[in-house]
Amino acid sequence: MHEKLTQSINTMVFHWPYYAEVLLGCIFVENNGIPTAGVRATRKGFEYAYNKEFIDGLTQEQVNYLNIHECQHILASHGQRAKDAQLNHSLSNIAADMVINTNIEFYADKEGKTNLIDRPSIPDDPINPATGKKDILLIPDKYKDEPIMEYLYNWLIENDQTMEDSEGNYTFGNGGNFDEHFDDEVSPDMRNEMVNEIIDTIRRRGLGTADFEQQLLELRRSSTNYLNKIKAAIAQALGHSKVSTWFKPSRRNEFSKGVKKSKDMINVILDTSGSMGGTFEHVLSYIFHNGIEINLIQCDTEIKSVDRVKSKNQLRQMKIKGLGGTEMSKAVEYIIKNCNKYPTIFLTDGIVGSMNLTGIQKDFMILYTDDKVHLTGGKAKQFKIPRKS
Repeated sequence: MHEKLTQSINTMVFHWPYYAEVLLGCIFVENNGIPTAGVRATRKGFEYAYNKEFIDGLTQEQVNYLNIHECQHILASHGQRAKDAQLNHSLSNIAADMVINTNIEFYADKEGKTNLIDRPSIPDDPINPATGKKDILLIPDKYKDEPIMEYLYNWLIENDQTMEDSEGNYTFGNGGNFDEHFDDEVSPDMRNEMVNEIIDTIRRRGLGTADFEQQLLELRRSSTNYLNKIKAAIAQALGHSKVSTWFKPSRRNEFSKGVKKSKDMINVILDTSGSMGGTFEHVLSYIFHNGIEINLIQCDTEIKSVDRVKSKNQLRQMKIKGLGGTEMSKAVEYIIKNCNKYPTIFLTDGIVGSMNLTGIQKDFMILYTDDKVHLTGGKAKQFKIPRKS
């Protein structure tokens, strides 16, 4: 085991005993096939893999920072939460690292321990001339919502500093990751048991503090998160909403036949009333990364447009039509008459009076930002989502 990692654990024993407990339970593995370091849950316990040259290049304070970062990855279960919610892997990693790094620096300052940590260097990244250091990922000042990975993820989707390449990989500004994000080797249930056992041990031994409990609350707050519920409801609805499409046969072989493939289809009613101004892109972000085709119905007091949307790009370029009053009955009538075989998502602030969903055959889900919608007939699952800050 690298001597700087050993020294860091000794430092943790005196200054962060709860993190020392996490690290003492890890299996440290030197792996020079990875550029930096990272943790994952295995059948033998939590594995902490590291590149020796990377650790060699860090100061002792930077190794302390790295170790706290890895401990918080273990405790937060961000990777599994991202999988459960079907989030993009690289963008969820960015959000998770922002939450963790900001948490580390906030509590080090609060506890008067900033002299014990320093931001790790990011291999191959340039020095920021303004700070004299390499940038790492921190929660941006412009973000005003709670420091929860899933909330921050959706804010990042809409931010103009967030860049996506052709393979679906994301970057944000000049910040970078200084560790690796590995997939776990065990089931989510087993991982949760492993984490809970660590937390129980910390508490039994009296190693936890008020600050530790507060950090746990902030890092792990997701078990009843709205995003997981929304994703689960959408996934359940889509399981019964396949539509068959034909692909053109190959021109290289005159005897080849077209292939029939089933795609996911869903109706989306977008409340374009005046009270929804400035919220459209935010609520649309909850569905556009699902890779589905949608019947997009824009409506205020009447239906303004109906469009078949087949890609995220197309959805981003849609022009919002309406901004008048609010009356959704015509949109409901349109679905009953024309596309009742698909489930429906209604995106709204909730200020729509009452709605009658009698006659709707498939699942109907309402995502609202302000008020729950009053139903006079029919059923719907309703989830509250925060407004864009």
